[in-house]
Amino acid sequence: MLTVSTLGTFHMMWNGITLKEKDIDDKDEIRLLLFLILYRKKPLMEVQLSIALWDHEAFSSERTIEEIFNSLQNKIQSKFGDVLFVIREDNTYRWNEEIKVNFDGEQFAMLVTQALSECDLKSNIEIYERALTFYKGDFMSEYIDTSWISTRNTYYHNLFVYAVRGLAELYCMTEQYEEIEELCHGALLIENSDDLLYGYLIKAYVRKGSISLAMECYEQAKIVMEQKMKIKTSGILDKVYKEFIITNKDEASEEITMEYIEALENQDTGVFECSYPIFREMYKIEVTESIRYKRESQILLIKVDDFDENSYPSALSDIQQAIRESLREGDVVSTYKKNQYIILLSRCNYEQSMLVANRILSRLYDEDLWYSEDVIKISVVSQSVSDTNLLD
Repeated sequence: MLTVSTLGTFHMMWNGITLKEKDIDDKDEIRLLLFLILYRKKPLMEVQLSIALWDHEAFSSERTIEEIFNSLQNKIQSKFGDVLFVIREDNTYRWNEEIKVNFDGEQFAMLVTQALSECDLKSNIEIYERALTFYKGDFMSEYIDTSWISTRNTYYHNLFVYAVRGLAELYCMTEQYEEIEELCHGALLIENSDDLLYGYLIKAYVRKGSISLAMECYEQAKIVMEQKMKIKTSGILDKVYKEFIITNKDEASEEITMEYIEALENQDTGVFECSYPIFREMYKIEVTESIRYKRESQILLIKVDDFDENSYPSALSDIQQAIRESLREGDVVSTYKKNQYIILLSRCNYEQSMLVANRILSRLYDEDLWYSEDVIKISVVSQSVSDTNLLD
């Protein structure tokens, strides 16, 4: 069994021998290995791997996939011996089915999913606790400039916060306030802008009689959320602090989380297509990360303004296809309204987002001239995620 760890630090273990990131010491090789592991259930063409590694620069790279793969293979074999994890046939790469993989991200997601459907209180707590032992830090955080890694990083991070919230709520029900304090302290080192986590910690302090610590935690939360994160302190903190009551779980949020898990687990390589509620959740996290990492990201709105009713269904189908073919691995798209599509472009400035828009429109024009002959009119709006009003 090959054990792969990606949450916090990257390393692999095979027959008691550990291969660490420094043993490979090449970002392209790490990304290639990770992509092959994540999508090990299907054969992958060289062009897919090139796009995964280099995005829009895939066809101008000085290195080839074959070159990177051979170098990676040599480093793995120098550590593990003549084991063949990946089989290369012409321009296709497929995982060796005889090599079983224990991947920490998959174990973590599976356990959180299991906890969501567990009814027994004690078992539910045990499953959440076991799940959180896998999460030792964010997923491949040094590689989040790669879109599909960034998307999965956001997914696991969001799942981590949700799991901590869920376990904290169960601890409240069983009055395990020492456990809440330890849980939230650790979680806030990873996610220090979540109002619910502060709320649970304040509640634990209050129930233990540590009112001064509760006040200090409340003030710290206000500083982080109002000054550092540039967002207003939510009513959740005020409610917990002033009234010292438990914040009820949001059933709608649970439904979104379940859909989020299912959508990503069933996702093929390519653009991440999701429902609008999930899009909003990913947008909120992108706003936080844009501030935290001081990077630009854009919201792109594609809208069909005027159209012939007879041509409308075909137009929507063409637009969907053009979007799929024009976006990067891991970009997020959703249907916004009946005649609108909304796209989340991580690590993109305004000029880059308009290049993406032009690429989408160009594909439409190549598909059929009616888009350029005013039979169907399409408009594009791009705004920064930090100041957009598109989602209001």
